[in-house]
Amino acid sequence: MARQKGILPLSGKLGDKIYYFRRDKNGKVNYFVRQAPDEVKQTVATKRAASDFGTASRCAKVMRHALKEYTQSYDSGALINSLNKVMGAVVRADNSHQPGNRRILAQHMHLLEGFSFNHATNIERLLGAMPVIAREDNCVTVSLPEIIFSRRRAFNGITHLSIRAIALSVDFTRHRCQQMASEAVIIPRDERRGLSFTLNTGSGDITCILLQVQAYYEVNGALHLSRNSECTALDIVSVALPVRPVKKKKREKKLYNNLSAFWSIPVVQIVPQRRRGHLAIADLPPGLRTPRIAVPGVETPRIAAPGVETPRIAVPGVETPRYKQGDS
Repeated sequence: MARQKGILPLSGKLGDKIYYFRRDKNGKVNYFVRQAPDEVKQTVATKRAASDFGTASRCAKVMRHALKEYTQSYDSGALINSLNKVMGAVVRADNSHQPGNRRILAQHMHLLEGFSFNHATNIERLLGAMPVIAREDNCVTVSLPEIIFSRRRAFNGITHLSIRAIALSVDFTRHRCQQMASEAVIIPRDERRGLSFTLNTGSGDITCILLQVQAYYEVNGALHLSRNSECTALDIVSVALPVRPVKKKKREKKLYNNLSAFWSIPVVQIVPQRRRGHLAIADLPPGLRTPRIAVPGVETPRIAAPGVETPRIAVPGVETPRYKQGDS
């Protein structure tokens, strides 16, 4: 890549040239220039990977901005790439969504444990031991054993250490952060003792537990913060997952009577019986229905049907004829 050597370095696109800058490990800014491509060809897999990388970059940006007051003394361009790389691993661990639509899930946030925001050193190098994490309900306790100052050359002249714990609750869906920090504890160089911090993690979101160590030197009774990046550290020591309340199952009410047994009895329909020896004409087949013969002053008798006896009607002084099927 071509490096810019001019008095006025440029950044951005100008014509068919792209001017940009990068920071090295020491924080020095270097300016470069490259040729802009005529056409960018992207496959479907490339577009999906770019979408997942954008998700990881946005979530990493939320965390960087929330911790800017603690990282501005040793922040460099390498922090952006390193945090994006770790968040990208968290996004790619999601197997419940298709590539291109992956998300950051709480069960994969443990990949952030041990991440150091300062690449020059970490908590273990400065204190000689890692903190012990204890969880109880909605609280997290960070305990440190006996603290021993590092014997590295960068600690020459350092007289005190400042240690504090930070709880960072992150909602990646709404891109919001809530920060809670403990009071800083100052420890002299000649004093060896343990520390314990208790933080509340009951916000309902993913909570990252961080530990910060800063070095001071004493001049005329006043403490001054060391600007040496090898004497300060900020690490993610643990990740507390949100605790969802367990929904209690509703108890079914018991019936103390026999109503349920009563309603389980099948319904029986009662049909009244017909009178014996009587057959209605409407119940006969259509070919056997014979109309009645009307006689003035005399009740018309019923016409006999096969297998059915027609009752006689007694009329004083009149003999009732009998008709059979087929008579004309």
